[in-house]
Amino acid sequence: MLIFGFTELLSKISIAGLNGGVLHKVGDLEQLNRERETLFWIHGSALFGIILSILLASLVSILSEDIVMLVFSNAKLSEFLSLYAWLLPPMTLSRIYMGALRHKMNLKHEVLSGSVLEPGVTFFVGIALVQFLGLEGVFIAHFFAYCISAGYLIYFNQKSYLKVSFPSSISIDECRKLLSDSLYFFGIGSLNLLKHHLDVFVIGRLLTLKDVAVYSACLEISVLIKKVRLILEPILMPVVKSIKDDKNELKKQIRNVLVYSSYFSLLAIGFFCFQGDFILNLFGDGYSENHHILLILLMGQYCFTVFGVLETTMYMFGEPRAAFEQNILLVFLSLTFLFVLVPRFGMIGAAIASSTASFLVGSVNVWRSYKLKNFFPFGKKFFHHVGFFIFLVAMFFAIDSYISSYRFFWDWIIVFLFSSMYLLPLLFRKKFQFFM
Repeated sequence: MLIFGFTELLSKISIAGLNGGVLHKVGDLEQLNRERETLFWIHGSALFGIILSILLASLVSILSEDIVMLVFSNAKLSEFLSLYAWLLPPMTLSRIYMGALRHKMNLKHEVLSGSVLEPGVTFFVGIALVQFLGLEGVFIAHFFAYCISAGYLIYFNQKSYLKVSFPSSISIDECRKLLSDSLYFFGIGSLNLLKHHLDVFVIGRLLTLKDVAVYSACLEISVLIKKVRLILEPILMPVVKSIKDDKNELKKQIRNVLVYSSYFSLLAIGFFCFQGDFILNLFGDGYSENHHILLILLMGQYCFTVFGVLETTMYMFGEPRAAFEQNILLVFLSLTFLFVLVPRFGMIGAAIASSTASFLVGSVNVWRSYKLKNFFPFGKKFFHHVGFFIFLVAMFFAIDSYISSYRFFWDWIIVFLFSSMYLLPLLFRKKFQFFM
């Protein structure tokens, strides 16, 4: 996880923000009635990215020992870094083509490739290979997943845009504009990824590799909640674009998305409240003892998922700087809290630092959204379902505390009862309009 997170951070260098730069370029070409040049610029950007990624992977492989000693002070990680560096080419290719498709405002391909294909292929191929090849099998699974994702996105880029046509000329101003847009997205993307792996890097620097493994397992489980945001954002973006001049309708739709993003996130959190130790046990002995770390991280991911939706709406309202500035604030707060809390409290300090920073920046997000649109994004229904969730969790925790025998059986019964009761307002929305 430590090396994979570092590789993802390196991928921002090889992508160089071209996923965002090419998105703007496609829009510019459409305004100039030069749509036939779209695929030329998309494929050209991808070619530049693949060349840059191969050069970067080669450099990292050669200097892997020096890099891991500088960043992690652990020479044992060099062989893994030199291997995982070769994830950069397919990772770069998939992200650039993913960015190019965003202009169509139909993000189902992004969701399918990033949230279904990549994790699905990685999981099943990894399970098949890890018992024979160890960590090399995990690398092959990741590599295979990114290659399939890239091929899938290339195919739908070809289907979505007109047949490629070479431009009569390419001006320096056009290239400069593409570079300028790309550098902006490079900054946002790098900060966004850094903030999600910062705690792992600090633990890798200050604590043991065993701590890194345990914390990474908790972090990987907690980030599953982010999939809720990735699924709902593609629905929200075209809606905001079509109704942004109708304040009442906009308020209604934003509040609905916030309620649903919170509702399903809390459902997942409720499951991990009662079965988190069981899931952590799948990683090995000693992992389930850190169930409390998972719960703290889940709270931070909840803030990112729910409050982060407002970041998307601000971008749609012509405030792209909001995400950049909030990412800088989050990195600063996270670093400050991590270096204060980790040396004293270890992994639990890292979890508290990460989640506290996410909550504070999320609160800033709410305030900026209010100032921009002049209405509070959370309605009564939001607080009603959150209160309902807290009541159910408290009730079932109280019941759980009295159970001493057949724990495994009763824990699953509690999960079933909690899920059934929590989903009632969703399944019968007309009767439970108080919640939904």
